[in-house]
Amino acid sequence: TYKEETETDLFGEQCVLCGGLTALIKAGFETLDKLRVATVEQLCSVPGVGKKTAQKIVEAVGEVEAEDSQERAEDDAGSQQNAEPSE
Repeated sequence: TYKEETETDLFGEQCVLCGGLTALIKAGFETLDKLRVATVEQLCSVPGVGKKTAQKIVEAVGEVEAEDSQERAEDDAGSQQNAEPSE
């Protein structure tokens, strides 16, 4: 349900915000690029990051990447339309 999904997302974000983020940075995951190539197992090796949190991080980074790709595609399509001569 929406309520369960919201609570789960909020809990996962709170885990990262309440110390997990600092631990991730100290472990070398200081950029989205580094998180993008990280595995769940690698993230689980960070103190304070469990399997569920690691899975949420991997999913969230994937969603950010998908949104970025979609925005770039839309920008490219808009640029191509603007570059075409009007009749």
